[in-house]
Amino acid sequence: RRVLFRSGIGLETADDDLRKNIINKGFTFNDYKKATDIMQKHNIKIKTYVLVKPPFLSEKQAINDSIGTIEKIKNITDIVSLNPVNVQSNTLVNYLWRHERYSSPWLFSVVQILVEGKKILGDKRIKCDIVGGGSIRGAHNCGECDRDYLQAISDFSLKQDTRVFNNLKCSCSDKWFDQLDLEDLGFGSLAKMYERSEERRVGK
Repeated sequence: RRVLFRSGIGLETADDDLRKNIINKGFTFNDYKKATDIMQKHNIKIKTYVLVKPPFLSEKQAINDSIGTIEKIKNITDIVSLNPVNVQSNTLVNYLWRHERYSSPWLFSVVQILVEGKKILGDKRIKCDIVGGGSIRGAHNCGECDRDYLQAISDFSLKQDTRVFNNLKCSCSDKWFDQLDLEDLGFGSLAKMYERSEERRVGK
């Protein structure tokens, strides 16, 4: 009798340059495809982890990279799991964050990737478990709306129904839109200003 397994692979991105030079994973997208070919032949289900906003990417680049990765693996993987970067001590990301050259992704960005990813994947599952969500070191918005967005993301991961996002609103979305529009003109400046406002809000 054949036993069904599920294997998780931390692909992170379908972009070989990002994976090699920024994430340092040590394998290529072609290696991923070879491995998944073998697993599919043995009836092993595949769960692929996608990293949201590795260092040195702008918010818009990070969104496009995650959506582009989902598009490239839609016929390979059975489940996609998004992993927004959170700032951990003694890491390059922590160094960049402390020097105001990195901020974790907005929850708005995570929602956009989930919505677009679901369109791409159809009946296949896409989910997101956010570590440190709502904190200044994790994926967050303004603080006032974080709990609602985190709950909606959790609900979507269970139900796979994008309508859970329909009634979400917050005025801080204007800052997110501004960042997407302007960040390429001065990378990090808007993220820096936002982080400083957050630190003032929480008294850090």
